[in-house]
Amino acid sequence: AEALREAVEGLDATARGTLVHGALEHFWGAVGSLEGLLALDQSALDTAIAGAVAAALDAFEATSHRQLPPRFRQLEAERLKRLLAVWLDFEMTRFPGFTVAACEREAILDLAGIRVRTVIDRIDRLDDGRYLILDYKTGQNIDTRNWAEARITEPQLPIYAAIAVPQEGDGPVAGVAFAKVVADAPAFAGIADSKGLLPGVAGLDDDKRK
Repeated sequence: AEALREAVEGLDATARGTLVHGALEHFWGAVGSLEGLLALDQSALDTAIAGAVAAALDAFEATSHRQLPPRFRQLEAERLKRLLAVWLDFEMTRFPGFTVAACEREAILDLAGIRVRTVIDRIDRLDDGRYLILDYKTGQNIDTRNWAEARITEPQLPIYAAIAVPQEGDGPVAGVAFAKVVADAPAFAGIADSKGLLPGVAGLDDDKRK
């Protein structure tokens, strides 16, 4: 049994975030890598985005046990397609190349004796075998500076890097970042081994950031 959520008009922020996660999961499940993304012409890219959005909406309706009104679903699909187009255009600027190793990977962790279920939004494997861990955010308020403080308010990425990914036997982690999937200012916010692994993300070779 689950408690009923407070009614809202349309979809709330959590539901919209779920749809973005689902659409990106389906997209990268089909395309697979930066090389695959860059190989798509505009028509093929539009088709791939539309297919990913439709699959995400279908999955959302199935898991939430609700049928979106046809016109509302159409409007939400258009919003998601525009958002993904902006984000994927931003991802095309990345270098070096990468393959998406996992999306929405579940990991059960033991944190100081507490059993915690986590879901890693995305793990990219770089061409040199190292890994980048990404956590999608559809809002603007993100604070990574607190990672150096005694009390961390955004602990998921440090936990993934220190415990979850090594537990699964993957290679060394080269960086962690929040992926800000927003229409007006897409960006990454995090830290990496060295500058240049992700657009706009500083490296530990920068003394100030370190």
